[in-house]
Amino acid sequence: MKSFIILYLSIRRKVSFLRNFRNYIRMLSRRNNNLIGAPDICAADSQNFLKDTKSPKLSSIRLELLPISELKSHEDIEAPRFKMLLSDIVSRKLVLKPIIVESKKFIVIDGHHRLAALKALGVKHVPAYVVDYHHDVPVLSGWMFAGEQVSGKVFKILEEMESLCKPGPDELLVKTADDMLHIQVDRIDIYLAIKEIDIINKLHLIKIPYNERAHSHFNVLILPPPLKHTDVYRIAEKGLVFPPRTTLHITDLKKCYRTFLLKNLL
Repeated sequence: MKSFIILYLSIRRKVSFLRNFRNYIRMLSRRNNNLIGAPDICAADSQNFLKDTKSPKLSSIRLELLPISELKSHEDIEAPRFKMLLSDIVSRKLVLKPIIVESKKFIVIDGHHRLAALKALGVKHVPAYVVDYHHDVPVLSGWMFAGEQVSGKVFKILEEMESLCKPGPDELLVKTADDMLHIQVDRIDIYLAIKEIDIINKLHLIKIPYNERAHSHFNVLILPPPLKHTDVYRIAEKGLVFPPRTTLHITDLKKCYRTFLLKNLL
């Protein structure tokens, strides 16, 4: 009888954990369901997409060549992806897709690796879709860290991360086996701590978009709190950068291809 009660309580705890985890991920992902934007776009009709001024949702988007010196980054880059893009641009002698830049402060919304590759090549002007950030790219999602191994190292890294953050109203969610921890943090501080500690390499983690089904595939999940558009402004204006792939902007502009000869950008 005693063993049955223990088993029953264990099952109840696991069901409660899964319910809490799914609810938390749904809350983080809910903004993805509110996407208001253009229909799916391919390279062939991207020009028509930009010319479509009948819809007020699209009227502020424009394609421009911007001085590279005026652009501000908000994310760091990954060396392997940077090298791959640099090699691709050099071999093609083309830029296949413009970056996305917000219109007021010239903060790069998407395309940090392309921007870094073009800087390395001495480019003076960068093709960019210039947007009203809140209006044209309203959906700002994020990433979670996932891994297989649960060890004491996870908790040591968490303690180190927490020590680098001031307390705040936001939550860092950590799932290990069938337990879930909530740590109160400042959302900007925690991302800077993640960057400084390099938890991906230290804990052998990968990054995946917010996904409520991830709990059944990974033993370790670390979910930083979701960011807001204002956080992107704050970090860029301070001259700081988040870790690579911190923000996940949901926009069909990422599917718009427009080719530019590299020699015309130098």
